[in-house]
Amino acid sequence: MAPLTLQACTHIDEVIQLVTKTRQLTGHAAEVGVATGRSALPLLSLFEKVYLVDLWPHSEQDYLDCMENIAGRGDAVILRGLSWEQAEHIPDESLDYLNLDADHEYESVKKDLYAYYPKLRSGVGAVASGHDYDAGHPGVNQAVDEFVAQMQIAEFNGELGCSYSWAFTKP
Repeated sequence: MAPLTLQACTHIDEVIQLVTKTRQLTGHAAEVGVATGRSALPLLSLFEKVYLVDLWPHSEQDYLDCMENIAGRGDAVILRGLSWEQAEHIPDESLDYLNLDADHEYESVKKDLYAYYPKLRSGVGAVASGHDYDAGHPGVNQAVDEFVAQMQIAEFNGELGCSYSWAFTKP
């Protein structure tokens, strides 16, 4: 399995390429925190099924834009509501890739990590990643760091570079 390496300016698209091209995992993925759906477009073209999870609390227009942006672009399952509650609609051990970019408060990130971790496939190199791992989002940093330590995840990378991304592989 190719190691999980992020450079200082890694963009989440590079993590997706690692999962799909290098590790050749193209089954199911989830995007938690969708907004207008633009970041989900690469997932819809690379994975068999993509769960799109968002509360869409800020704007009904974002939800409508998302529906328009993803129309006809792949097998998308829309799950609208609190992100950690929507995890129950995704089978355990089914995801090859998970991107968490929903609420950035500590408790929310923590709930998302614990709710979605069982959804990742074990032993195949499935990856969870996220954004905003930076000084401006201390809740993200704290929740991710605590989770990685508690779960004893060996393959973790959190770079405070220009993309502020984090990622880990589920053993």
